[in-house]
Amino acid sequence: MLCPYAIRHCEQMDRFHSGLWRCPALIVSLPADQATSVLQYLLTLACECQNHANILLGRRALAAMPPDWLADRIHTAAKTRLNLTDDWECRRLIEVYAVIDINLAIAFAEACSNSQDSEIATAGREFLDDPQGIAAIARLCLDQPLP
Repeated sequence: MLCPYAIRHCEQMDRFHSGLWRCPALIVSLPADQATSVLQYLLTLACECQNHANILLGRRALAAMPPDWLADRIHTAAKTRLNLTDDWECRRLIEVYAVIDINLAIAFAEACSNSQDSEIATAGREFLDDPQGIAAIARLCLDQPLP
């Protein structure tokens, strides 16, 4: 039985494109504006939400997309959707990047570590202290069952 968050997620993904929740890789066949809307929705789940189920749903869908396609588009979607002056959202985005491409995560964490905002800078430095370890934990979390 699916949790209520998963049911809502499946319904929302199907509103974007039928079957998208089953196969997020279908995003590459969507028109660019629709694909951007999907990315922004998934980033909202993965980075803004505080409920673990929502975070996992967003991360799992993002991780199921073609990595090169995603790496080319995700930062632009994140800049337009997320509040990158909020340390919670920056930390979650670093974790999402770590699942997709460690180099994206390191580059973003380096930018964060140079922030004038001490909380954002701390988020970046903490990741840079152990990027491989944090990335491994982020990937491991993808396999957890939904609460």
